[in-house]
Amino acid sequence: VSNLVTVALIGGVIFGAYHIHSAEKAEEQAFETARQTALNAPDPFLELDRFRSAIGDYGKSCYVFAEASCKRRVDTENELVIAGAKKGSVPALVFLFDTGSKWPLIKYTDLPHDESQRLGLRLISLAEHAPVTKENAALFSEAAQLLKYSTHTAKAIDLYVKAWQTGAPWAASGLAYIYDEILNDKARAYFWYVRARNIPVGTERFQDLSAEEKLTLQSKAHDTSRVNI
Repeated sequence: VSNLVTVALIGGVIFGAYHIHSAEKAEEQAFETARQTALNAPDPFLELDRFRSAIGDYGKSCYVFAEASCKRRVDTENELVIAGAKKGSVPALVFLFDTGSKWPLIKYTDLPHDESQRLGLRLISLAEHAPVTKENAALFSEAAQLLKYSTHTAKAIDLYVKAWQTGAPWAASGLAYIYDEILNDKARAYFWYVRARNIPVGTERFQDLSAEEKLTLQSKAHDTSRVNI
């Protein structure tokens, strides 16, 4: 009897292990199918939500990517962002060059320099030729951010102005910073600080501007038909 019990237990363990292995294999196959479907789409980045829905909890509840499934999930999500950017997806490029808090965590500095430079030029080119609409606010801002510290400051200014024209409030701060910290143009810096509602106080950086000049700049800043002074 004990031998029969032992055989039964061993059989149960083997069956259980086989069942688990089969389930894992099915999950892996479903994952790979979802991955390939997303990568083959016109814009893989826009397939992120569909991909996540297709794979369910696969590789989702691990910590510090301790399991292979977790690393695979993260790597594939990053892959979809990069694949979208390479196909010229504006949302993917904006996401890739956004250095703020986001998920997945991939950013352009994680790529080889030549590749990130090529994609950065693509982002800038798309921004320069994009219509001034609210949908393109982030595109203008990310492209301007890339150009801000380069020799193409004038292009950065132009793109920040376009972002401001779409209603992006942060663009005014970007312009104020360029005129103040990079170009040392205090009049234009003050003009954009007014628009950003963030005039520095307790400093002497605008001491060369008279009270009358400041009032004139404030008046101009409140005229939304103006794009500059």
